[in-house]
Amino acid sequence: MLDVVNFSDPLYDKQTYLDTIGFEQSLGLCSRNPTKEVSVAIIDSAFDLSHEDLQKNIIFQKDVANDDNNVAPPPDQLSNVDWAHGTYSA
Repeated sequence: MLDVVNFSDPLYDKQTYLDTIGFEQSLGLCSRNPTKEVSVAIIDSAFDLSHEDLQKNIIFQKDVANDDNNVAPPPDQLSNVDWAHGTYSA
């Protein structure tokens, strides 16, 4: 869970898409009630399960295309940026 009271991300200013999704407004909603946990669902292509920001924060994963729980990109697509979109979204 994102610590909304002590939020700090050294790469925040480089993540311009956060403006598009209204991240700061969402953060403000959460900070009014900092003891409440918030879960966010990401519905997208595969994502990197070893990404340092995601490893401890994934609570459920489902691959609806293959009807299994493996959301990692296919091994032959690990370097394909199209398969990384889910990581950026998450």
